[in-house]
Amino acid sequence: MNVNVKEKLKKLSVSDSGIDSIMEIMDLPDKQFDAMFPELKKAIGEIYDDEVAVEKTLNDMRKLNVSRAQFAQEAEQLKTLINDIENDNALSKNKKELLTTVLYEAVKLTEMAIENPRERIVVKYVKVNENAKIPTYAHDSDAGADIYATEDVEIKPHETVIIKTGLKVEIPEGYMINFVPRSGMSYKTPLRIPNSPSIIDSHFRGEMGVIMENTGNLTQKISAGDRIAQMLIMPVPMIHFKEVEELSETDRAEGGFGSTGVKS
Repeated sequence: MNVNVKEKLKKLSVSDSGIDSIMEIMDLPDKQFDAMFPELKKAIGEIYDDEVAVEKTLNDMRKLNVSRAQFAQEAEQLKTLINDIENDNALSKNKKELLTTVLYEAVKLTEMAIENPRERIVVKYVKVNENAKIPTYAHDSDAGADIYATEDVEIKPHETVIIKTGLKVEIPEGYMINFVPRSGMSYKTPLRIPNSPSIIDSHFRGEMGVIMENTGNLTQKISAGDRIAQMLIMPVPMIHFKEVEELSETDRAEGGFGSTGVKS
């Protein structure tokens, strides 16, 4: 491999694209590399086809606290490097193909991180109703995704019903989903989610539904396709309880229940 190309590869710092491991393989004799090439190509293809693995890599990149400008700069460096590799006469055809494949994927990952710098969690789903709509974010900066009803529902005064979403989901272990009210619905109607914030655990595999209560004196109507709540996904570390002789002192050693927040 051209020394200049190798030095450029070493300087890549933003993209977590497995380049360090690839560089070691590039140093193998061409005959040995060519024997491994079909399996290497297949393995790399499987890695970048795995949506969960790709999101994990993207999330690791986002945690680097790198600006969009820095990501953009690295993307341009990667593109320049790909051109250098394609013109590197010291590399065999198979080595060029493998290395440029990895770098093209690194460019795609970097550009995805630029497009949306927020951490993303993959939640698998199946539709159990043909009217089901996938939760959507109105804006990239929104905390919650809108959830949609699958059927027309009438909620009588002071009645509580479950509005079905038509979706079953597989939440990654260590996370939970919360359903919370939409501000517009809470402000403009007497409809409430009485168990909000509701919790859906990672082991739940049933159809998701939103418990809705009509606190008013008139029947309220929900139509199929209406936005009925917001969905949040949140990490949930497990509590480990540890008994000790005494707790650290603060200025709130007593009380706490029934505080009005008003100074007397």
